[in-house]
Amino acid sequence: MRTAFERDLATAEWPRSAAELASKGVTRADTRSRNWRRTSRGYFVPANVPEGSAGQRILNAAPLIPGRGALAGWAAAYVHGADLLDGLDPETMRPLPVTINLGNDLGRADTRDVRYVRDQLSHDDRQVRYGIPVTSPVRTALDGARWAVDPVEAVVFLDQITRALDLRVDDLIAAAAASHRAGMPLVRRVLPLVEPASANPWESRLRMFYIGPAGLPRPLVNRPIFDLDEHLLGIGDLFDPEAGLVGEFDGQDHRLRRQHRADNLREEKLEGANLVVCRVDSLDLRYPVPLAERLRERHAQGLRRDRRRDRWTLVEPAWWQRRRAS
Repeated sequence: MRTAFERDLATAEWPRSAAELASKGVTRADTRSRNWRRTSRGYFVPANVPEGSAGQRILNAAPLIPGRGALAGWAAAYVHGADLLDGLDPETMRPLPVTINLGNDLGRADTRDVRYVRDQLSHDDRQVRYGIPVTSPVRTALDGARWAVDPVEAVVFLDQITRALDLRVDDLIAAAAASHRAGMPLVRRVLPLVEPASANPWESRLRMFYIGPAGLPRPLVNRPIFDLDEHLLGIGDLFDPEAGLVGEFDGQDHRLRRQHRADNLREEKLEGANLVVCRVDSLDLRYPVPLAERLRERHAQGLRRDRRRDRWTLVEPAWWQRRRAS
């Protein structure tokens, strides 16, 4: 299956320098016309090239990478195949700057679209993907976490990159322990909280709220739950087996009629097996006090349930194990 970056490349275009364009008969006057769009100083793409994709924004920045530098942060993760680390602010959906690590190169002034950092890059820290120098998966993971705005977003980044690139958390813990770069104490603190099973960033944010402000025990993540006849009841985004509490994050697709119907049917099956379901969306996370109270109330309700009525199990039946192995 193609990654999001590979799909973006189908409609994206590499910027061309003014010198290259001049060799093909495109004059400076032409590049100032409505037929061309400047991506950075001295580089242009045709005006009809879509400009909103993460892939195009990455290509726009690629000519600015110096010989000893590399693309870093979310952009490097996206090139490696972490599709959901797409460089959009989770609250405003505005594009975040592409980060370029200059390595030992001279510093440059940040722009709206590009942020420069100057940090040593070893040979092992640097790779070339699709013709673009990028930081290695491990270096990308550690940098993305240490540059995050807070511990929650550090976990979000690490959840997604470990899931997408099949990185071992133990390997990252060892790499973080050996590094003395700025921000690494935060990375070492949050790495034990990482869950590669987390399917998307909002599930990670809900989990961090669950164990943080709500003060509840660390839940299982995306575990399948079965009835006693070996039928799949559902896969809980978060699941506390002791309380029988299933936490579900509802993204935008859950507002669609068919998805909403499927959610309702799954919730009825889970509750019919004596489980407690609590549904949360991004708006709930903006009001932490009532959300924390609701989660704690549902957790307490689950602890009070009559466990003799439980009709669920986490034991995976043979048919599920065969499907998972195939």
